[in-house]
Amino acid sequence: MMLNKKKLSLYTLCVCIILMNVLAYFRWSYGALEGDFRYKTDRWMHQAWVEYYPPLVLSKGMEFPLLNRSKFNDFAELETYVHKYAVSGYIVDRWLARTKLTYIYAGVNLVLLFHIVLLFVLLLRSRKVLRSRGGNRR
Repeated sequence: MMLNKKKLSLYTLCVCIILMNVLAYFRWSYGALEGDFRYKTDRWMHQAWVEYYPPLVLSKGMEFPLLNRSKFNDFAELETYVHKYAVSGYIVDRWLARTKLTYIYAGVNLVLLFHIVLLFVLLLRSRKVLRSRGGNRR
């Protein structure tokens, strides 16, 4: 009976992890790619973002939340936008909120993975105890 409860909780945790990772896969909705700008929306926070990819750079783009704009025409507009809102702290607040949400997701995912490993170890241990007692029940 105890073995069945462990198996059931192991399967339940596996399903929870799969569902969480499916939800994480659909977190971003990518929009238009216009020149050096790529627009996307964070579905978890309902926040629009812009990624700026500088020309001749092979690294990851710089991300900025769109607070009161929907598009940029060139880098000069983006630069004045960032200077205006970075000083006030609005952009940093959005970044911190997004980072906290990401850390919460990663933490819950790690806790669930730890529980799966723990249940798997307990499941193996209980099988060894059953075999050593001579009871080969499943």
